Amino acid sequence: MRGWRIDRAVMRAAARDALAVFGEGRGVDPDALVRDLAVARQQMVEIARAVAARVLVMDEPTAALDDAECERLFGIVVRLKERGTAVVYITDPMREIARLADRVTVLKDGQVSAAWDHVPPADEIIAAMVGRALGAYFPPGAAAGEVGAALLSVPTGGNQQKVIVARWLAMAPRVLVFVEPTRGIDVNTKAGIYAIMRDLARRGGAVMLVS
Repeated sequence: MRGWRIDRAVMRAAARDALAVFGEGRGVDPDALVRDLAVARQQMVEIARAVAARVLVMDEPTAALDDAECERLFGIVVRLKERGTAVVYITDPMREIARLADRVTVLKDGQVSAAWDHVPPADEIIAAMVGRALGAYFPPGAAAGEVGAALLSVPTGGNQQKVIVARWLAMAPRVLVFVEPTRGIDVNTKAGIYAIMRDLARRGGAVMLVS
C-alpha cells in the first residue's frame, strides 16, 4: 500500500521476543517459513502468537508429538503459567493432567460431569469421563471377542482403531502387533484395547506393543 512500509527489523525483534518463551536455544528462527518447520515447531509458533494473550486454549496439543517434544511442551506450559497466562488444557492422558493441572473439569456429552479445584486420583477422573467405573465396561473375565463387541458398541472416538481391532479379533489370531494403538483415542477405547491385550496374553497369544 502506498505510503506504508513494513519494518522487518521491528517485526523480527517482536517475533524473537515472543519466541523467547521457549527458553534459550529452544526457540524458532524468526526468519524460518512455517511450512518448513516440523509439527512440534509449528506448534511453538502457534503458541508464540498467543503469548500476549491472558488465556490460552490448547486442545490435545501432544497428539502428534513424541516424548521429547511432549516434555518440551510441558515446560512451555509451566513457563506460561508462571508468566500469569491462564491455560485451558484439553486432554485425557492422566500423566498430562497430573503434570500440569491445578484444577480439573470433565466434560461428557456436552455437560460438566465433574469438577475439582485440585487434581483428584486418576480413577475418579476416569470414572467421570466414562460415566462409571471401568470394571463395569470390561469385567475381569471378559473374552477378547466380548471386548471387541463392546468396543464397537460404545459410541466414542477412535472408530478407526475399533474397527481394525475388531476385524483382527474375528480371525482369532495367535499374534497381534499394536503400533501406537491408543494415540488420539478416548479413555473408553483405550481401556478396551488394553483389555484385549491382557486377554490375548492370558490365553497364550503373543502381543507386541510399539509405543
